[in-house]
Amino acid sequence: MTRNTSYAIELRAGDPLPSESVWIGGISQQSIRPGVQVNTEVTAGSENASYGEVGNVQPDATFTTMDIKTLLNVIGTKGECLIGGSDLGFKMWAIKRLPCGGIDLTGVSPAGKHTSWTIPNGLIIPQTLSVSHGSRASLSAQVFSLWDETNDSLIITPDIEYPGAAVTPPAITDVNGYHLGPVDICGETFTDKTSISIGFGISVQPQSADGDINAKSLFIAERKPVVQITCYDIEKFRDSKIPLVGKHATHGDTSFVLRKKVHGSGAFETGANHAEFTIDGVATIQEISASGHAPHAMQVTVNGLDDATNDMIVMDLAHTLA
Repeated sequence: MTRNTSYAIELRAGDPLPSESVWIGGISQQSIRPGVQVNTEVTAGSENASYGEVGNVQPDATFTTMDIKTLLNVIGTKGECLIGGSDLGFKMWAIKRLPCGGIDLTGVSPAGKHTSWTIPNGLIIPQTLSVSHGSRASLSAQVFSLWDETNDSLIITPDIEYPGAAVTPPAITDVNGYHLGPVDICGETFTDKTSISIGFGISVQPQSADGDINAKSLFIAERKPVVQITCYDIEKFRDSKIPLVGKHATHGDTSFVLRKKVHGSGAFETGANHAEFTIDGVATIQEISASGHAPHAMQVTVNGLDDATNDMIVMDLAHTLA
């Protein structure tokens, strides 16, 4: 029985292109979609489809990681261009496992055992950063492919060494744990939070022309970031704090902090090891609910706006707790 499992993500993103790959560890989910659209048609005289063709090929990939700082240092809050030519921009690895679960290390190039899928050119964007009480934060990302008119927009490489001939990755260790931290909205401090979700709200549009089935260009159509907080601080819903009609949040009075824990401990790191995000926007209360003997939970939403000075979401990945 063939059994493959996910491995770290390999990236070379940015312009100018960095000389070495960045490896993203802490992967909890990954997927690759060839994005093949088949068109079939029923013509006169028959109820059966008699003509078929491939109308579009738009590969894309998604993955989720706990290695938040490493990924955000590469792609930021707005995404980053992948410029790989015929090599890699984004590479997803599938590692072959032995029947009892160990990694198969018997293969020698060119007769290895593992597989990779590469989107050499395109765009990678952050999707959602989420954290719940008692669990580590995770960040999801999406990769859009771009055809350079020479190389395939998705390159399949089977039978390669672990983790690839002529590729020596660093030791992939999962040691980063970010958890709920201080939250201020419109100058109000929230102390009873259960979850935070930051949706980066990036909409990407592929473009093709001249009868080609691959996208020749990509552009960001819009950015509408949204932050949602679930908490027990229901007393913050009042005219003097966050009223029914909402309140304007600014980068100066609205921030969300993820606290990093010491690996192997319940203690939090000291110094500049935490992550802070600020946003300008409209803060509103969306829902207050309770069930049985559970306390009332309240959902607060901040819809991001461009203040014409700062990025819509400003991040500090070397934040020091006050």
